[in-house]
Amino acid sequence: MIGLVVLQQGGIAMSKIAVIGSNMVDLITYIDRMPAQGETLEAPGFALGCGGKGANQAVAAAKLGADVLMLSKVGDDMFADNTLANFQRFGIDTRYVQRVPGRFQRRRADLRRGRLP
Repeated sequence: MIGLVVLQQGGIAMSKIAVIGSNMVDLITYIDRMPAQGETLEAPGFALGCGGKGANQAVAAAKLGADVLMLSKVGDDMFADNTLANFQRFGIDTRYVQRVPGRFQRRRADLRRGRLP
């Protein structure tokens, strides 16, 4: 859910947006080919990605110049630290992103053919 308020300041329209939504971490493993059933492959590349519908909307709005406030919950682990750092990197206000002690950040595993971009 996104709330939008457009303010006029000195002839310039400024947007203030609050995003209430999800966030998650993608665990991306790059492989040269898909494994056969029961086969183990060595992956030449690995990356972490930040996402989730709400988080993606918040980052997109911030990139377009909006003043963004995120309302969400994260776990209490290193993936949550990464999510918060990603929001802050884009200037997103995280004062209402709540850490939940004893919970893990939502994450998703993803296999991709090819090399790291």
